[in-house]
Amino acid sequence: MALEHDMSNALVGALRGLGVEMAFGVPGGAIARVWRALIHGMDQTCCSHEQGAVFAAVEAGLASNRPVVVFCTTGPGLTNTFSGLVAGRYEGAKILLISPRTAPAQRGMCAIQETPAMLPSSDFFTPGWLFDDVFLLDSPDQLENCLDRLDRRLQQPGSYLAHLSISVSAQNMPGGDLSRRERALARPSTIGPAAVAEVAEHLYNRRCVAWVGHGARNASEQVRAFVKRTGVPVLSTARGKGVISDFDPRYLMTTGMGGHPDAKPWLAEYRPEVCLVLGTRRGEASGGWDPAFTPSEGFIQVDLDPGAEGPMENLLMTVQGDVGDFLALLTPLVAAAAPVHGFGSPYPEPLGARPGKGVRPQFLMGALERAFTSRSYPVLVEPGSAMAWAARYLRVPEPGLLRIPSQFGCMGHMTCGVVGAAMAGNRPAACLTGDGSMLMAEEVHTAADRGVPAVWIVLNNARLHMVEAGMRANGPFGSQARFLKCNFTKFAEALGARGISVADETEMDEALESALLAGGACVLDVQVDTNEVAPFGERLRTLSRQQKGAS
Repeated sequence: MALEHDMSNALVGALRGLGVEMAFGVPGGAIARVWRALIHGMDQTCCSHEQGAVFAAVEAGLASNRPVVVFCTTGPGLTNTFSGLVAGRYEGAKILLISPRTAPAQRGMCAIQETPAMLPSSDFFTPGWLFDDVFLLDSPDQLENCLDRLDRRLQQPGSYLAHLSISVSAQNMPGGDLSRRERALARPSTIGPAAVAEVAEHLYNRRCVAWVGHGARNASEQVRAFVKRTGVPVLSTARGKGVISDFDPRYLMTTGMGGHPDAKPWLAEYRPEVCLVLGTRRGEASGGWDPAFTPSEGFIQVDLDPGAEGPMENLLMTVQGDVGDFLALLTPLVAAAAPVHGFGSPYPEPLGARPGKGVRPQFLMGALERAFTSRSYPVLVEPGSAMAWAARYLRVPEPGLLRIPSQFGCMGHMTCGVVGAAMAGNRPAACLTGDGSMLMAEEVHTAADRGVPAVWIVLNNARLHMVEAGMRANGPFGSQARFLKCNFTKFAEALGARGISVADETEMDEALESALLAGGACVLDVQVDTNEVAPFGERLRTLSRQQKGAS
């Protein structure tokens, strides 16, 4: 049926014109009119919790390279979005939060969940560290300026978070049709030729390495062209895996927690003079501040916001801008060179199936490669031991197939985000998670309800593995990180999904294939070998150094 042109429908129609196609959230009475407009105007998903909705939106946005709407209601509906929004900021997502505000006539009269009066701070209603823009909409005549601003900002690279707070009374005011507004012109690249020429000069006749991260995920073609021309070896953060294929002979190692320490001796012998840092700020999660990666002359950093997290030591120069734009200008200026040889793949040969004794996570990574990444199905990995196992052992041929969270590291991010990734990519997606994260937050019921082909692979060892390892390193407290074992097969079935228990490596490949053939939500309860310790020693060492420094 045709809907009247109220402010809610006008807003949703205009957002569609800006390229927004998906919305995730939890409705309530105060946002009812907007929710109705979203139901008719977008692919909207009602989730189990607002935090899960934001995580799903973040991953849907990154998978589709589009902005995504999150909707919620007043009071705790709004505050429940907080952790997801912070994660979205770190991940570089574009999120438009639409929330309701108490109608002007009822403000100050103790309305239920009065918003914003009941919130303890103004972070939700003032532009700053969380939101780039906040629009307080009380009448339709405010929409034009709001949409003009959104149009310009959504075309810029990098993260963008906006809060559209629309009062309950304004949602059904006459709003007109804004869907045919003219688009603003896209901004050209701001990278100057002088900066590019200076980088080419620094690279000339030098021993170089390239270090790629999450910020280069959309520049894989340009990175590969640069590496092919120069023959430089490549370091990759865990979040940058796939920018250059893990099977490429110039791929040297993954850095950071769970990375490949065996390649460091080769790096020490090669003694790079310059390191071209593409889309990573070389923080603790990216490299643990390891001096082994420091070149003799210095780093050249290319990033949209290179100074966002403090200065980089031994910095030769910075270039602020998009990695792809920069490399498109740089590659023709650098000399072609023969590839550097002398190092092999840092990945060990995949393990064969071992009957009994539980599933070794190293073996599971090989099974995930066969079932998912080799078929271009993405794997989203939760913080903790799952992240370390994937960084070390899961081989990735192209960008976007391995999603590891940022240093914010919110547990529950990928257990919810996998739903958005599967929906946006219109293909199966897996979440590799520990049992601790799975018990914190998930959107299994949402996937089951929508028929989303999301697969959760749960490392079931009845403990917070990373916490346990850290506690053991600081005294006899590791056992305190253990908890009652959960039956995730029954857990999945109770939520309307399929559950499969895997206790033997010989069952692993068949279980993953069965999960994919099911075509909907499925949870694999993997009984892991508890004798295997995840490779997060680098994280424990840097944490220990920080603690000693504090004392």
